[in-house]
Amino acid sequence: MRREGVAPPLHNAPEELASTDDLNFSSESLRDAIADELWQHTGDERREAVKKVREMPEYWRARAQKMRKLDGRYEEMSDDWLEVFVRNKTLYHGSYTEGITHFEPAAQTFFGQGVYLTPEARDAIGYAFDRSHSTLPEHGGEETAPVLYEVNIKNMKMLDLQWDENLSVVAERFFKWYTEGVQDGSVEEDEDVLTAYRGSNIREDARDVFQVLLRGNNSAATALFTHYVRSLGYDGIISKRALSNKETPSAYNNIGDHVAYLIFDPEHVHIQQEQKMDLSV
Repeated sequence: MRREGVAPPLHNAPEELASTDDLNFSSESLRDAIADELWQHTGDERREAVKKVREMPEYWRARAQKMRKLDGRYEEMSDDWLEVFVRNKTLYHGSYTEGITHFEPAAQTFFGQGVYLTPEARDAIGYAFDRSHSTLPEHGGEETAPVLYEVNIKNMKMLDLQWDENLSVVAERFFKWYTEGVQDGSVEEDEDVLTAYRGSNIREDARDVFQVLLRGNNSAATALFTHYVRSLGYDGIISKRALSNKETPSAYNNIGDHVAYLIFDPEHVHIQQEQKMDLSV
Protein backbone atom coordinates (compact mmCIF):
# COMPACT_ATOMS: atom_id res chain seq x y z
CA MET A 1 0.00 0.00 0.00
CA ARG A 2 1.34 3.42 -0.90
CA ARG A 3 2.21 5.41 2.20
CA GLU A 4 0.62 8.85 2.22
CA GLY A 5 2.16 12.00 3.55
CA VAL A 6 5.12 14.16 2.73
CA ALA A 7 8.67 13.40 3.80
CA PRO A 8 10.05 15.66 6.53
CA PRO A 9 11.79 18.80 5.25
CA LEU A 10 15.30 17.36 5.33
CA HIS A 11 16.63 18.73 2.05
CA ASN A 12 20.12 18.59 3.51
CA ALA A 13 19.49 15.35 5.32
CA PRO A 14 22.03 12.49 5.32
CA GLU A 15 21.54 10.84 1.98
CA GLU A 16 23.37 7.76 3.26
CA LEU A 17 21.11 6.45 5.98
CA ALA A 18 19.94 2.96 5.00
CA SER A 19 19.09 2.05 8.56
CA THR A 20 19.96 3.27 12.03
CA ASP A 21 23.28 1.46 11.50
CA ASP A 22 24.17 3.70 8.56
CA LEU A 23 24.81 6.90 10.49
CA ASN A 24 28.54 6.68 9.69
CA PHE A 25 28.13 8.00 6.14
CA SER A 26 30.32 10.85 4.99
CA SER A 27 27.83 13.65 4.28
CA GLU A 28 28.05 15.77 7.41
CA SER A 29 25.25 18.18 6.51
CA LEU A 30 22.89 15.33 5.73
CA ARG A 31 23.90 13.40 8.83
CA ASP A 32 23.43 16.44 11.04
CA ALA A 33 20.02 17.23 9.55
CA ILE A 34 18.83 13.68 10.09
CA ALA A 35 20.22 13.60 13.60
CA ASP A 36 18.35 16.81 14.44
CA GLU A 37 15.15 15.37 13.02
CA LEU A 38 15.43 11.99 14.75
CA TRP A 39 16.37 13.63 18.07
CA GLN A 40 12.85 15.03 18.23
CA HIS A 41 11.24 11.59 18.06
CA THR A 42 11.21 8.38 20.07
CA GLY A 43 9.80 4.91 19.56
CA ASP A 44 7.36 4.51 16.69
CA GLU A 45 7.65 8.16 15.71
CA ARG A 46 11.40 7.77 15.32
CA ARG A 47 10.98 4.66 13.16
CA GLU A 48 8.45 6.46 10.98
CA ALA A 49 10.83 9.41 10.61
CA VAL A 50 13.55 7.03 9.39
CA LYS A 51 11.12 5.50 6.91
CA LYS A 52 10.28 8.91 5.50
CA VAL A 53 13.94 9.79 5.17
CA ARG A 54 14.40 6.63 3.12
CA GLU A 55 11.74 7.91 0.71
CA MET A 56 13.94 10.87 -0.13
CA PRO A 57 16.13 10.80 -3.27
CA GLU A 58 18.89 12.61 -1.37
CA TYR A 59 19.30 9.67 0.98
CA TRP A 60 19.82 7.18 -1.83
CA ARG A 61 22.16 9.47 -3.76
CA ALA A 62 24.50 9.62 -0.82
CA ARG A 63 24.16 5.91 -0.13
CA ALA A 64 25.12 5.16 -3.73
CA GLN A 65 28.20 7.36 -3.38
CA LYS A 66 29.22 5.42 -0.30
CA MET A 67 28.61 2.04 -1.93
CA ARG A 68 30.54 3.06 -5.04
CA LYS A 69 33.62 3.81 -2.94
CA LEU A 70 33.37 0.41 -1.30
CA ASP A 71 32.71 -1.45 -4.56
CA GLY A 72 35.69 0.15 -6.28
CA ARG A 73 37.94 -2.32 -4.50
CA TYR A 74 36.22 -5.23 -6.26
CA GLU A 75 36.65 -4.29 -9.93
CA GLU A 76 39.61 -5.38 -12.06
CA MET A 77 40.44 -3.97 -15.51
CA SER A 78 42.07 -6.18 -18.16
CA ASP A 79 45.35 -5.17 -19.79
CA ASP A 80 43.62 -4.22 -23.05
CA TRP A 81 41.02 -2.10 -21.15
CA LEU A 82 38.15 -3.93 -22.86
CA GLU A 83 37.14 -6.08 -19.92
CA VAL A 84 36.11 -5.25 -16.38
CA PHE A 85 35.77 -8.14 -13.97
CA VAL A 86 33.29 -7.19 -11.26
CA ARG A 87 33.66 -9.26 -8.11
CA ASN A 88 30.98 -7.47 -6.13
CA LYS A 89 28.98 -4.34 -6.98
CA THR A 90 25.86 -2.51 -5.83
CA LEU A 91 23.67 -1.11 -8.62
CA TYR A 92 20.21 0.47 -8.91
CA HIS A 93 17.07 0.08 -11.01
CA GLY A 94 14.10 2.46 -11.22
CA SER A 95 10.56 1.23 -11.77
CA TYR A 96 6.90 2.07 -11.13
CA THR A 97 6.21 -1.52 -10.01
CA GLU A 98 6.39 -2.66 -6.39
CA GLY A 99 7.26 -6.11 -5.16
CA ILE A 100 9.52 -7.24 -7.99
CA THR A 101 11.39 -10.36 -6.91
CA HIS A 102 12.86 -11.28 -10.29
CA PHE A 103 13.73 -9.02 -13.21
CA GLU A 104 12.79 -9.76 -16.81
CA PRO A 105 14.79 -8.57 -19.86
CA ALA A 106 13.96 -4.95 -20.63
CA ALA A 107 11.21 -4.28 -23.15
CA GLN A 108 13.12 -1.21 -24.31
CA THR A 109 16.72 -1.83 -25.36
CA PHE A 110 19.56 0.63 -25.83
CA PHE A 111 22.73 -1.37 -26.49
CA GLY A 112 21.73 -5.00 -25.95
CA GLN A 113 19.18 -7.36 -24.45
CA GLY A 114 18.91 -7.87 -20.71
CA VAL A 115 18.42 -5.90 -17.49
CA TYR A 116 19.55 -2.25 -17.36
CA LEU A 117 21.04 -0.89 -14.14
CA THR A 118 23.08 2.12 -13.04
CA PRO A 119 25.66 2.67 -10.29
CA GLU A 120 24.08 6.04 -9.47
CA ALA A 121 20.89 5.94 -7.42
CA ARG A 122 19.92 9.42 -8.69
CA ASP A 123 19.74 8.14 -12.29
CA ALA A 124 17.66 5.12 -11.31
CA ILE A 125 15.36 7.43 -9.34
CA GLY A 126 15.05 9.59 -12.45
CA TYR A 127 13.90 6.58 -14.45
CA ALA A 128 11.51 5.62 -11.67
CA PHE A 129 9.95 9.09 -11.55
CA ASP A 130 9.70 9.22 -15.33
CA ARG A 131 8.00 5.84 -15.54
CA SER A 132 5.65 6.56 -12.64
CA HIS A 133 4.63 9.88 -14.22
CA SER A 134 3.82 8.11 -17.48
CA THR A 135 1.19 6.08 -15.60
CA LEU A 136 -0.60 9.07 -14.02
CA PRO A 137 -4.30 9.59 -14.85
CA GLU A 138 -3.54 12.47 -17.24
CA HIS A 139 -1.55 9.97 -19.28
CA GLY A 140 -4.37 7.43 -19.23
CA GLY A 141 -3.07 5.30 -16.38
CA GLU A 142 -3.38 4.94 -12.64
CA GLU A 143 -1.24 6.82 -10.15
CA THR A 144 1.80 4.84 -9.06
CA ALA A 145 4.73 5.81 -6.89
CA PRO A 146 8.30 5.50 -8.18
CA VAL A 147 10.17 2.53 -6.75
CA LEU A 148 13.94 2.22 -6.39
CA TYR A 149 15.57 -1.22 -6.33
CA GLU A 150 19.04 -1.74 -4.90
CA VAL A 151 20.63 -4.83 -6.44
CA ASN A 152 23.91 -6.72 -6.33
CA ILE A 153 25.98 -8.48 -8.98
CA LYS A 154 28.97 -10.74 -8.37
CA ASN A 155 31.74 -12.29 -10.45
CA MET A 156 30.67 -10.76 -13.73
CA LYS A 157 32.84 -10.36 -16.83
CA MET A 158 31.78 -7.06 -18.40
CA LEU A 159 32.62 -5.56 -21.80
CA ASP A 160 33.52 -1.89 -21.27
CA LEU A 161 32.11 0.30 -24.05
CA GLN A 162 32.36 3.61 -22.24
CA TRP A 163 35.32 4.80 -24.31
CA ASP A 164 35.58 5.60 -28.02
CA GLU A 165 38.73 3.49 -28.39
CA ASN A 166 36.90 0.41 -27.13
CA LEU A 167 33.90 1.16 -29.34
CA SER A 168 36.18 1.24 -32.39
CA VAL A 169 37.80 -2.08 -31.57
CA VAL A 170 34.49 -3.83 -30.86
CA ALA A 171 32.80 -2.29 -33.93
CA GLU A 172 35.54 -3.69 -36.18
CA ARG A 173 35.49 -7.12 -34.58
CA PHE A 174 31.70 -7.38 -34.63
CA PHE A 175 31.48 -6.51 -38.32
CA LYS A 176 34.20 -9.07 -39.12
CA TRP A 177 32.26 -11.71 -37.15
CA TYR A 178 29.03 -10.70 -38.87
CA THR A 179 30.55 -10.77 -42.38
CA GLU A 180 32.17 -14.15 -41.88
CA GLY A 181 28.94 -15.51 -40.38
CA VAL A 182 26.87 -14.35 -43.35
CA GLN A 183 29.38 -15.94 -45.71
CA ASP A 184 29.35 -19.34 -44.00
CA GLY A 185 25.61 -19.24 -43.33
CA SER A 186 25.79 -19.13 -39.53
CA VAL A 187 24.42 -15.56 -39.37
CA GLU A 188 21.46 -14.13 -41.26
CA GLU A 189 21.99 -10.95 -43.23
CA ASP A 190 20.47 -7.92 -41.52
CA GLU A 191 19.70 -4.60 -43.20
CA ASP A 192 20.26 -2.58 -40.00
CA VAL A 193 23.80 -3.93 -39.72
CA LEU A 194 24.53 -3.10 -43.35
CA THR A 195 23.04 0.39 -42.96
CA ALA A 196 25.13 1.09 -39.85
CA TYR A 197 28.40 0.16 -41.51
CA ARG A 198 27.75 1.30 -45.06
CA GLY A 199 30.13 4.17 -45.96
CA SER A 200 31.45 4.47 -42.40
CA ASN A 201 35.01 4.78 -41.22
CA ILE A 202 34.67 2.34 -38.34
CA ARG A 203 37.71 3.64 -36.49
CA GLU A 204 36.55 7.24 -36.57
CA ASP A 205 32.77 6.80 -36.58
CA ALA A 206 32.34 3.89 -34.16
CA ARG A 207 29.93 5.71 -31.86
CA ASP A 208 27.73 6.74 -34.81
CA VAL A 209 27.88 3.17 -36.13
CA PHE A 210 26.56 1.83 -32.85
CA GLN A 211 23.82 4.46 -32.64
CA VAL A 212 22.48 3.33 -36.01
CA LEU A 213 23.16 -0.35 -35.38
CA LEU A 214 21.26 -0.49 -32.10
CA ARG A 215 18.60 2.16 -32.75
CA GLY A 216 15.80 -0.38 -33.18
CA ASN A 217 14.10 -1.43 -29.97
CA ASN A 218 14.79 -5.17 -29.53
CA SER A 219 15.70 -5.31 -33.21
CA ALA A 220 17.37 -8.23 -34.98
CA ALA A 221 20.59 -6.21 -35.03
CA THR A 222 20.39 -5.72 -31.25
CA ALA A 223 19.86 -9.46 -30.81
CA LEU A 224 22.82 -10.17 -33.09
CA PHE A 225 25.12 -7.85 -31.16
CA THR A 226 23.99 -9.34 -27.83
CA HIS A 227 24.65 -12.84 -29.17
CA TYR A 228 28.09 -11.79 -30.39
CA VAL A 229 29.14 -10.30 -27.04
CA ARG A 230 27.81 -13.29 -25.12
CA SER A 231 29.70 -15.65 -27.45
CA LEU A 232 32.93 -14.00 -26.24
CA GLY A 233 32.12 -15.01 -22.67
CA TYR A 234 30.88 -11.67 -21.38
CA ASP A 235 28.05 -11.46 -18.84
CA GLY A 236 27.12 -7.89 -19.75
CA ILE A 237 28.14 -4.48 -21.04
CA ILE A 238 29.09 -1.20 -19.39
CA SER A 239 28.26 1.81 -21.53
CA LYS A 240 27.28 5.46 -21.42
CA ARG A 241 23.72 6.63 -21.93
CA ALA A 242 23.48 10.12 -23.37
CA LEU A 243 20.15 11.76 -22.60
CA SER A 244 19.04 15.37 -22.78
CA ASN A 245 15.78 17.11 -21.98
CA LYS A 246 16.01 18.88 -25.32
CA GLU A 247 15.92 15.58 -27.18
CA THR A 248 13.25 14.06 -24.95
CA PRO A 249 11.17 16.96 -23.62
CA SER A 250 8.47 14.80 -22.05
CA ALA A 251 10.69 12.13 -20.56
CA TYR A 252 13.91 11.56 -18.63
CA ASN A 253 13.65 15.01 -17.06
CA ASN A 254 15.34 13.67 -13.93
CA ILE A 255 18.14 11.89 -15.80
CA GLY A 256 21.31 13.17 -17.38
CA ASP A 257 24.14 11.46 -19.20
CA HIS A 258 25.12 8.47 -17.12
CA VAL A 259 26.82 5.09 -16.99
CA ALA A 260 24.60 2.05 -17.47
CA TYR A 261 25.24 -1.61 -16.78
CA LEU A 262 23.48 -4.18 -18.98
CA ILE A 263 23.31 -7.67 -17.47
CA PHE A 264 22.32 -10.27 -20.06
CA ASP A 265 20.94 -12.91 -17.68
CA PRO A 266 18.41 -11.59 -15.13
CA GLU A 267 19.28 -14.51 -12.85
CA HIS A 268 22.58 -12.78 -12.11
CA VAL A 269 20.85 -9.68 -10.73
CA HIS A 270 20.09 -10.12 -7.03
CA ILE A 271 17.59 -7.71 -5.49
CA GLN A 272 18.73 -6.54 -2.05
CA GLN A 273 15.95 -4.10 -1.15
CA GLU A 274 13.29 -1.88 -2.64
CA GLN A 275 12.10 1.57 -1.60
CA LYS A 276 9.04 3.48 -2.69
CA MET A 277 9.96 7.11 -3.26
CA ASP A 278 7.93 10.16 -2.33
CA LEU A 279 6.20 11.28 -5.55
CA SER A 280 5.83 14.82 -4.19
CA VAL A 281 9.59 15.45 -3.86
